[in-house]
Amino acid sequence: MELQLHVRGDRACFTRPEFAADMVSYDVITPMAARELIETIHPALGLRWRIDEIEVLRPIRSTWLSMIVDGEGDRRMANVLIDVGYLITAHTVSGVSGQACEAVQAAAIQQHLSDRGWLGAPYLGLPEFAAQIAVIAAADPLPDAALRGTGPIDLGWMLYDREAAAPRFFRAIMIDGVIDLRRFDSLILAG
Repeated sequence: MELQLHVRGDRACFTRPEFAADMVSYDVITPMAARELIETIHPALGLRWRIDEIEVLRPIRSTWLSMIVDGEGDRRMANVLIDVGYLITAHTVSGVSGQACEAVQAAAIQQHLSDRGWLGAPYLGLPEFAAQIAVIAAADPLPDAALRGTGPIDLGWMLYDREAAAPRFFRAIMIDGVIDLRRFDSLILAG
């Protein structure tokens, strides 16, 4: 089953693990954060989502904020993204397959979105940064994208996901505003 989500928010922070003292965001949502976002809105048992594509819809902008950490009054600096928008394309990689099952899953996703029967409020990296989510149906027009028509941009090493609690990284290249993850076997993974 394939799914396309339009995800947006005022702020986001997808923290880079190599920065310990301050929270510093990747330039865009990571595949792991995108997968976790989908699993928050659709917690079906036996399904695992693989992110196929992340399209960046808004110009990449960031700012520094002072944030309270762990509710204890400790303040840390955080580099956060502002005014973000993504078109996330994903598909299921496990579970029962077939058109009837996919139709049931698609209906369940729509129901989760309409009644907000989520495991928790979806957010963009940190719980303070709420996500607004809309499912894009096949007949729906795609949202405008500010980065279409731009050349390749090397975003450097980015967190792909965790396997057996070990982080896996990949070299993120964005072309025309799109990070294409469909050819999983050809990604340069490290970790």
